[in-house]
Formats: sequence, structure tokens, C-alpha cells
Amino acid sequence: MDELLTQYADQKTMVDSATEKLADYKADLALSKAKICSYLDELGMKSAKTDIASASIASKPKLAITNEAQVIQWLKDTPEIEEDTLLKLDRRGFDTIAKEWEKQTGELIQGTEHQTSEYLTIKLAK
Repeated sequence: MDELLTQYADQKTMVDSATEKLADYKADLALSKAKICSYLDELGMKSAKTDIASASIASKPKLAITNEAQVIQWLKDTPEIEEDTLLKLDRRGFDTIAKEWEKQTGELIQGTEHQTSEYLTIKLAK
């Protein structure tokens, strides 16, 4: 039994050490990614490519609810929205309604605004 517990303790120590190193590596990776993003930003570029890898900043538009009370009031005041739709409304359902409303009227629903989130993708060369 002593041998098995000693073996387990040694393996556990190795796993804990590797987990700690992995966390450090991931933190270093995130820092490198932030530096690449910052450098591309400074140069006014959205992408760059070398023999080693390519990096691209992608933008994803989304509709953000900035005032939930206004959105709920708008939904209640809009006759085109059926009561049962309002009761079962989820985020995806609201996004569909909001996009259609903007498409038809050219206006955003009260309590919403357009936002853009950016993220960096890096692909290593093969």
C-alpha cells in the first residue's frame, strides 16, 4: 500500500506542476495575442501574414440591449407583437424581432444599440 500511495503522490505532484505550467503558458499566450492585436491596431491593419503564421482581427456586429425596461415597454406597446410571443421571448427571438423591425422601419428599438466586438484569430502556417 505504501508503494501505491507514494506512486499516487508522485503522479499527483507531477500533474499539479504541469497544470501550473499550463496556466503560465496560457497566460503568456494571451499576452502575446494582446501584443499582436495592439501592434496591428497601431499600424491600422486588420491582418498580417508571415511565413510562420497569419493574424486577423475580425469584427462581429451585435445588437445590445442597453435599457431592458425600455425594450420590454416597446414590446408591450407594439401591436404587431403577439402576447404569447412576448411571454415566450428569449434573446434569440428578440434579436430576430429587432432585426426585422430595423429592416422594415430603419429604426432601432428603444433601449438597444449596435455594438461591435472584435477578436483576433491566428493561424499557424503548415
